[in-house]
Parts: sequence; C-alpha cells; structure tokens
Amino acid sequence: MNYANQVQDICGVFLFIQEKNVVLESRLITPETPKTAAIVLKLLEPLLGRGHTLWTDNFYNSPELARQLKIQHSTDCVGTLKLNRKNVPKEVKDKKLKKGEIIVRHSGPVTVPKWCDKRSVTMVSTYHSADTHRVSKRGNETEKPLCVIDYNHNMGGIDGYSAQ
Repeated sequence: MNYANQVQDICGVFLFIQEKNVVLESRLITPETPKTAAIVLKLLEPLLGRGHTLWTDNFYNSPELARQLKIQHSTDCVGTLKLNRKNVPKEVKDKKLKKGEIIVRHSGPVTVPKWCDKRSVTMVSTYHSADTHRVSKRGNETEKPLCVIDYNHNMGGIDGYSAQ
C-alpha cells in the first residue's frame, strides 16, 4: 500500500503521511504491528486504560487489534470489519446470509457478528455480545444486532464526514 500523501482521520486527529516508510514510535508498537494498527495505537496511547471505547471503520479494524486493546489496555473496540483481515472466523467469512440472518462467533473478549440487511455487514466488538434488538423500518420488523445499532448511533456523523 502506498502511504505517500495520504490524509487519515482518526480520533478526530488528522495525520498526514508524507513518506512510504513512516516510522511510528511507541512502546506499544512492535515490528510485526500492521501499519493501520500502529496508527491507532500511537494516537490512542494517552487515552488507553481510561474506560474509553474506540469506534472505528473497517480500514483500521481487525480482530487482533480489538483483542489487544481489550486485553492489554482495557479499552473496548467496536467497528465494521473487512472479511479479508487476519483472524476473522472462517465460519463468518464463508457464510452466505439471506436478509435478516445473522452469524456470530466469539473468541475470548472479541465478538464477530455478520448480519445481512440489504447486504452483509461484518462487525468486531469487545463491548457487545450477540444481542439483537427488534427494529421497525417502513412497517417491517426485523432483528438487528445491537452492535450495529450502537455503531450507527456513534459513527453516523463520522462516516458521513469520511465519505466526502
């Protein structure tokens, strides 16, 4: 991935990356840490362990980052998830869902639900379990994962801003 001249918006902070081989130094970052996780860890470092929840989109998220934030730093993580990330449960990756169906897998504190509305949405959360909530849309009732409802509530303005 070419990181030259990219502007990333995370935690309300703009990070301008000018070079391909940016070095992010922190005691939390190892040589094996993926660049997207390194950005998150570096920016969150002063906020870790204070009871915050990180709400993030699928560019930054991974089950491993969520696990690390929860176990090592007592910080919850909720967000959308790309199916090609490492450690996404095979059952979740491979399952073809029909509208209204859901599949959920847990590994320790990490929950990975995949739910189908108009299209499949995969999430990762250390804050939620597999709970769903009955919602009504245009007179049709359906079960929607609570993590999706909370994500939409907490990220609605940010996702709209990011799409510009």
